[in-house]
Amino acid sequence: MVNSPWCKDKLASLVQEVIDQQRVKFPAVEAGVVWSLEGSVLVAQLRNAINKDDWYWLIGGENLATDIAPGSVASTPKELVRYFALRWQIGVEQLRKALNVKVNALSTHEKSKELQKMAEGLYVLSETDGIW
Repeated sequence: MVNSPWCKDKLASLVQEVIDQQRVKFPAVEAGVVWSLEGSVLVAQLRNAINKDDWYWLIGGENLATDIAPGSVASTPKELVRYFALRWQIGVEQLRKALNVKVNALSTHEKSKELQKMAEGLYVLSETDGIW
């Protein structure tokens, strides 16, 4: 259910996170939940409130990284989840090839294991029938 209290609270925190990190450059942002697996994963759209054709997908949730992608990368939430599974798996490979340095008190190799777990979970989710 995209109008649940969890969805509303999670959307607000995810939007605030990407704004704080300056990952979108819109002067004003509109956001709406498109799909969720209650208490776990949320997929939303972030739109430029002035130029509504300018928008991003937003994904995040519990024990899941917050990430954005241009609206053109997927036409459905299911495609978007599969896109992030692949994108994050590529990130895992890049982290594994990097020198093992500390990032936020974790080594890049520890981060790669965390990211791999998230990527694999998203892939399984994208292949699960009956939830889309």
